[in-house]
Amino acid sequence: MSAGTIGMSGAENKVTGSTAKGGAIYQDGTFEISGSAYIYPGSEKTNDVYLASGKTVTVADTLSTSGSVATLTLANWSRGTNFLSSTSANATKMANSKGKFALSKDPTGWDKKDDTTTSTADTRYAWISSPIYVVGTEASGSTRPDTTWGWGMTSGANGTKTSPYASISAALGCPDLAYTSNTITIAGTLKGAQTTGTSVSASEVTIKGYN
Repeated sequence: MSAGTIGMSGAENKVTGSTAKGGAIYQDGTFEISGSAYIYPGSEKTNDVYLASGKTVTVADTLSTSGSVATLTLANWSRGTNFLSSTSANATKMANSKGKFALSKDPTGWDKKDDTTTSTADTRYAWISSPIYVVGTEASGSTRPDTTWGWGMTSGANGTKTSPYASISAALGCPDLAYTSNTITIAGTLKGAQTTGTSVSASEVTIKGYN
């Protein structure tokens, strides 16, 4: 897709008998984008580009559209999941491109990283990342950095700003630690005894305060 637009109605993609995926595009093959291509802003299932597991949007050339080009929904919301690739090892192109793609889920919680420091790659990638955050629960009188953050969750947390863990031991169980080193950040007041456990599947873990 090198020009033109997709999606204007904002209607949700509804598939009878299954979960709707990709309000604008369902990407389970190869999708290259360049030039003035534009997909209207959306959310999950509405004007979004759904990326099946292991799939990315490929930036084939310079994107001339200002601002966001597309909203992406990832099959796997896990740190290290690629969402963008390029057809050449062009650090400048990747650095400029990743900001043009919005995320449909937890946009304030995920960071977007790229391998602009890797000069030997034939193809460059961008992926979602985030420190692993721990915040106390509201019931215990804990504090948090500001109101955009969620309170610590005793179940269902993924460690992002809007879904932080409620204890250090829970954060050490984050599945992302199994394949990459990471930092656990205590963001606010954390009361009560904290344990690290006896078995953590990670090559390196740093625990620090928010500031």
